Amino acid sequence: MVALIKAGCPGTRTLAVGDGANDVDMIKEAHVGVGIAGAEGVQAANASDFSIGRFKFLQRLLLVHGRWNYRRMSKLVCYMFYKNICMVLTQLLYSIYTGFSGQKFYIELMAQNFNLMYTGLPILYLAVLDRDISDENCLRFPMVYADGPLGRRLNKRVFWSWVLSGVIEACILLFVTMWAFDVPDYHGSPYVFQLGLVCFCGVVRAG
Repeated sequence: MVALIKAGCPGTRTLAVGDGANDVDMIKEAHVGVGIAGAEGVQAANASDFSIGRFKFLQRLLLVHGRWNYRRMSKLVCYMFYKNICMVLTQLLYSIYTGFSGQKFYIELMAQNFNLMYTGLPILYLAVLDRDISDENCLRFPMVYADGPLGRRLNKRVFWSWVLSGVIEACILLFVTMWAFDVPDYHGSPYVFQLGLVCFCGVVRAG
């Protein structure tokens, strides 16, 4: 049945819930499988993506943790593209400006630690602990769960708006920094890594 639904309704996401060995195939076939570990053994739980101890926990798994996870992952995916576009595009634009000379714009240590040290902890905190509403309100107002099935927080419009924002901000950061240091006129131009450091601080601040 799950395979028929997946084949007949492209774009549909399926969830299978089972508590016994006879449910293993169904759980594996679905996009998301939830196994109940209980009296009938742990075969279903071992084959599942998520395992819970009682059927009554399914409501909280979907309406609370499912919604929170969708919201967090949506922000995480869009933010990862945004901040890396900001960093890489400033370097690309500078390379174009210098005629593809191969001159590095950022100090190697800064570029290597961009995702790990400078912008890693904030998004990690957001992706783990972000909660727009409490768990009580998630259960009290189940209509807020509709964000996920309707794709309101991660769709083409949202994704490309983040990408466009990254492109615009990268252009502003580079050209404003170059203008501030009077680079276009080549009068009193700073050492390239000084220019890169100032631009990099702007990229980190934007991220």
